[in-house]
Order: sequence, then C-alpha cells, then structure tokens
Amino acid sequence: MGTPEVIETGSSLDWQFANAHFSQTSLMVLGLLALIVIAGIVVPKRKRPERSQIKRLLARAEREPQNAFAQKALGYAYFDDGDYEAAVEAFEATLALEPEWNAVRVDLATACQRSGDLGMAVYHYKEALGHEPQHAPALYDLATILHKGGQFNEAQVLYMKALGVVTDPGLQLRIDHGLARVHLDQGDCPMAITLLQALLASTPSYSRARTDLASAFGRLGQTEDAIRECQAVLAVEPKNALALLNLGVAYQTQQRTADAKAAYQQVREATDDPAIMAKVEAGLAVLE
Repeated sequence: MGTPEVIETGSSLDWQFANAHFSQTSLMVLGLLALIVIAGIVVPKRKRPERSQIKRLLARAEREPQNAFAQKALGYAYFDDGDYEAAVEAFEATLALEPEWNAVRVDLATACQRSGDLGMAVYHYKEALGHEPQHAPALYDLATILHKGGQFNEAQVLYMKALGVVTDPGLQLRIDHGLARVHLDQGDCPMAITLLQALLASTPSYSRARTDLASAFGRLGQTEDAIRECQAVLAVEPKNALALLNLGVAYQTQQRTADAKAAYQQVREATDDPAIMAKVEAGLAVLE
C-alpha cells in the first residue's frame, strides 16, 4: 500500500468569492457581502437584466454610437447577463470614446477573464495598472491569472503590492488567501501554514482556507493536524468535498484503510467534479 500525494485544493480562480468590480464604491459593497457570506448569511445575487432592458440599451447604443455612457450601460447589462463576449465589445466601444475611463478598462479585463480570454485579460489589467498602479482589484485579478498559470513569483509580487494598497476588507481576505496559496503551490508549506493560520485567526469560518491548511499540514506529514482541520470544516459543512478528500488522504497516509475508504465514498456522494473524482479513484486504486 503506497503513500498518496497530498491533494491540492484548487486554483486561485475558483475561490468562493467572485472577483467582479465596477467601481471603488461597489468594491466596498462587495467586500461587505463577502464577509457576510463567510459568516453564513445568505445574500441575494445581482439581479440579471431583463431581455427587454438589454434590447432597449442596445437600441440606444446603436442610435447613439458616440455616447460613451450608452455604450458603458450596455456593457454592464451584458456583463450582468453573463454574455461576457458582448460585454467586451461594449466596453471596448466605451474606451474608444473615453480612453481615460480606467474603471471601464478594469471591467473590460474582467469580462475577458470571464470569457476565457486570459491573454487579453492580462493585457488589459496591465494597461489599467499603467494608468493606476495602486488599483488593488486589478493587482489581485492579474495575480490570480498569473498564479493559475504557474507564474508564482510574479503572482506573489502582485499579491504583496495589492496588500499594500487594499482598503476593502473582503478583497483583503482574498489577497491574504492568494498569497498563502502561492506559497503552498511553491512548496513553502511552513510559510503557507503561518499565513493561513493568521487568516483563520481573524476569519475562522473561512472553510477554503482551512482545507488549504489541512493540505499544507498533510504535505509536511503532519497528518493529525491535517485530520483536525478537515474535521473542523466537516463539523460545519458535512459535504465539503475538499475536506473529505484531504481527510481520506490523511487516513490513507496513516494506513487507516477503512477510514480512508469511508472518506472517499463520502466524496463520491458529495460531488461529481471530474478533477476531484479522479483523485478519489486514484486513492481507492492504491487501497485495493
């Protein structure tokens, strides 16, 4: 029976907080909502625009092609509707008329990111930072893209810059987590543990940080610590697939075969995520 690899707990881009941002004022609101979500309070989602509203905005934008406000309003309507490619076109039209509207440039980068065009997202984030080097959301979002792409040193520098200028508490929480994650992904588990423990001291209900802490402990062979952190998550979220997965790995490392199999079976019941299930099947194959 082999010793399994410690399970990674996900990329920076799929954390539980959205990274949309449309102005410094709205960022403060989003930060408050993020903290409320962490506390377990249900917050209504942004309302999607009615199709009739989008049609009206589109008609106005076509009727007034030199009206930057009309183009911008259309871009945000498309964004809220989830049509990110159309939002990109509208934001580009806006910036062609008002190139100094840097908030729109940041939102253009976000729309590119949401549409999957990471190359253009990086380009526009860098352009936005050229205009406004201390724009914390742009620094953070660019860091997450580079982090996911394996450019850990560059991402770490951006996370640190963002921490130096951030004022929104929700965004600061995400930056703190990103910085801890980049240390974890670089294999610096002791530093990751230090940062994650500090984060959890202020926000103990942040389950994703706690599953990352369990992963870091597991990678250092501190399986009892890993099990403790997983169980703390599962006491509140019994079907947290990442916690169950890392719990199974810790049990497997301790050669507690029955417990590991039980944890892996619970993962099967909790999620059908292909990446997680592949790790479950790999773990079970070793146990057979």
